[in-house]
Amino acid sequence: MRLELQPGPGETLDAICGGEVQVLQRRLGYRFTLDPLLLAHFAVFEGGALRGRLMDLGT
Repeated sequence: MRLELQPGPGETLDAICGGEVQVLQRRLGYRFTLDPLLLAHFAVFEGGALRGRLMDLGT
């Protein structure tokens, strides 16, 4: 079941991952970006977490 989101006044509906993930957020103030997802992907798949090491990258 897919939830249909509708942005209200002062909000936007943004999609990532080919539209599979939708983010309802305010137009002003903090806004979600793709950067945390890219950083997490790098930390797990490129940065060595699969080899047993983990590093906090300032999150």
